[in-house]
Amino acid sequence: MSERSEGAAANGARASDESCHKAIGDAALRESESRFRHLADAMPQLVWTALGDGTVDYYNCRFQEYSGIDQLPDGSFIWAPVVHPDDLEKTVAAWSTAVTTGEEYFCEHRVQRGDGSWRWHVSRAVPQKGEDGAVVRWFGTATDIHPVKMAEDELRQEQEQLRIALDVAKLGNWSWDQRSRLLQLSPRSREIFGLSPSCVASWATQRSLILPEDLATVSQAIADPSAEGRELRFECRIRRPSGSQARISVRGLLQRDQSDQLVEGSGIVRDITEDAQVEAQRSLLLHELNHRVKNTLAVVQGISSQTFRGNVDTETARREFERRIAALSRAHDLLTASNWNATNLSEIIADQIGVYHTSDRLDIDGRDMKIRPKIAVSLALALHELFTNATKYGALSNETGRVSVRWSVDQEKRTFVLIWQESRGPVVAPPSKRGFGSRLIERALAGELGGRAEMEFREDGLRCTIAAPASALAPPPLEGEG
Repeated sequence: MSERSEGAAANGARASDESCHKAIGDAALRESESRFRHLADAMPQLVWTALGDGTVDYYNCRFQEYSGIDQLPDGSFIWAPVVHPDDLEKTVAAWSTAVTTGEEYFCEHRVQRGDGSWRWHVSRAVPQKGEDGAVVRWFGTATDIHPVKMAEDELRQEQEQLRIALDVAKLGNWSWDQRSRLLQLSPRSREIFGLSPSCVASWATQRSLILPEDLATVSQAIADPSAEGRELRFECRIRRPSGSQARISVRGLLQRDQSDQLVEGSGIVRDITEDAQVEAQRSLLLHELNHRVKNTLAVVQGISSQTFRGNVDTETARREFERRIAALSRAHDLLTASNWNATNLSEIIADQIGVYHTSDRLDIDGRDMKIRPKIAVSLALALHELFTNATKYGALSNETGRVSVRWSVDQEKRTFVLIWQESRGPVVAPPSKRGFGSRLIERALAGELGGRAEMEFREDGLRCTIAAPASALAPPPLEGEG
């Protein structure tokens, strides 16, 4: 065989080999693609591929569940219609960035299924690159994570509700881990302890804030194995870095290991400074109320004893007793309106006068002043007796009589003087014996005031003079008052 013939035969053999290898390669590629498609169709995710420029050219059979994904005549797919409008912009941006940079693609978005429902998916894609580093194909998946997202949303809602509840209750929360030995404090907790956001919180930090007198109580509460060593409950006083003091309440659960060593804990903290002050005020008010009730009962008992004393008509005594109790009640109403701090002298006088007569037969003159609660009650009862007596026997028992009530305060001598003067009434004669009103004014009221009270039965009308140190009547002025 000639050399030309041998060369032709060799070329033919090589061509035959190449053709055979190509056929084998094509068959292997088709087999590989077939296995890939079978595998992709078997997966629960939406599997897709895209060309290097980002054009999607394949979806597994799951794409049929998404009726909005349209396939164009050239075999490519349009996926934008199934992405939620609120998520489309970020999806396009993420995919464009991946295609431009050749980096992996990742995006969470809502995708619409054929039944019209929107479900959360996470889409991922990794690039296949050629020898020159350029992306030749993308392989991606879209996985349904809707249950996870719903659980996350529910958790966020619960956390937000918890945050609102803690804010409304003015509670701070904390957690402690033995490994880090650091306290994780919420913003409210830091506010309660007076710590800045940048301050590193630890048990040593918190311990330094507790007043030394309360350290033993706190240490005992932490070491107490009650409730299987889990429950933490104590109250203590702290001094904040600013110097201000507060009383706090701490509640929580502690976890211990088998050797009874603390591992972790979490709970809440509340500033109970105001609560403690309110409780102290409540106790004080209860004590004061108890004292006032006893005093009132003693006054009622005295009124009862004096009213029904001796040979007196029962019906008359009953009416007198009722009027005196009513006068006492009105005095208490005035004091209640002023929170039992003090009441105006003018109001006491007007209250007692208004019960019996109009002001056209009364002359009232004096600079108003505050009266202590105890003195106010005694003075009201004394005025009641004076008005009652004037109505029955004195100036107010006829058509022409008048009553003058005048008072003044001598600032230099610091004395108070009130004068009750009746005129134009019936002729007055001294009584054969002292009645309840006289005894109340001359003894009880004078004793309360630490001064004197005199009843003068003049022919032209009764005159009652009450004199006492001004300090016995009026409470001390509040800070800032003149």
